[in-house]
This record gives sequence, structure tokens and C-alpha cells, in this order.
Amino acid sequence: HVGPHMDCMGFYALDGTWAFGYPRYAQQGVHPENIHYMYRGGLNERWIIVLGEAAVAAKQGVLMTESDNGDTPVGLAWDSAQDGAWVRDIAMRAVIPEEQREQPRGDVVSKTEFDAMARRAMIAESKIEALESDLHTSSMLADEMEKSAEDCLKGREETIQLLGQSTESNSAN
Repeated sequence: HVGPHMDCMGFYALDGTWAFGYPRYAQQGVHPENIHYMYRGGLNERWIIVLGEAAVAAKQGVLMTESDNGDTPVGLAWDSAQDGAWVRDIAMRAVIPEEQREQPRGDVVSKTEFDAMARRAMIAESKIEALESDLHTSSMLADEMEKSAEDCLKGREETIQLLGQSTESNSAN
């Protein structure tokens, strides 16, 4: 393969590390400062190739798959970052040996366990959103109660002033 990201070409092997809940692949046979990593950016996200560790967390990819389909990038078309735009590279394909796909190194969990963890994470995220909404509502109610209390105190002070004026007026008569 030739092109602007020729340095991304090569053999990638599981490196025992997980990124965003998916196994990460590291480019083999290159200087440690020039290692590219290939990983899926998360549930319902695309496969990405980045240069260096720091770019993994930031998802600063130089290559990304056309879609998020699949537990591996095998068979997916890739887009290449060129001059601030993503350009389809029809000649690029990922090939991962079967044994690498079946037995990832590192913390191995079954598809069923992973699916259960993903469901729990989505439920937890939903609960967090609900709590944030409740907190926002509570904050708005507290602001309204504070305003109401201020209005009540202001009304009380006005009533006291009117009573005082009324008493002075009755005393003068």
C-alpha cells in the first residue's frame, strides 16, 4: 500500500491492553516511538488507528473504519485523514489471524459477559443522567423556594411598615 499513511501498514498483534472495552492491537516491528495502535473507540464506534499511546485516549486517529460493524475491523473499508478531511482508501484492509481474534491476551471475558457488562454500563449511564436531571430540578426548586421566601419576607416587612403607619395615624387622631 502506498499513500499518506503508509507508516500505518504492517502487522498488528494484540498487546494485552484494552481500550474503551475492546482489545487493542499494537503495530509490530517498529521503533517504540513510532508504534501505531488499532482499537475500537467504544460500543457503536468505529475502529481507529492512532500514532502513540497519548493519541489512544484522545481518539486522535489517522485512519478510521467506514462503520462500527464488527468485533474486528476485518473486511471494513478505511478512511484516511488528509488535509482535515476523511478520504476513503479503497486499497486498505485489515487482516487479523484467526487465532488472534479468538483468543485475545489480557483480561479475557466471554461475549456474554461483555454484553452483560455493556448493559450494566448503559443502565448506570441512564441512572446517572436521571440523577443529574433530578439534581437540576431540585436546584431549580430550591431557587424558587428561596425567591418565594424572599418575597414572603419582603411582604412581611411591608405589612409591618403599613401596620406601623396605621398605628401612628390612629395615634395622631
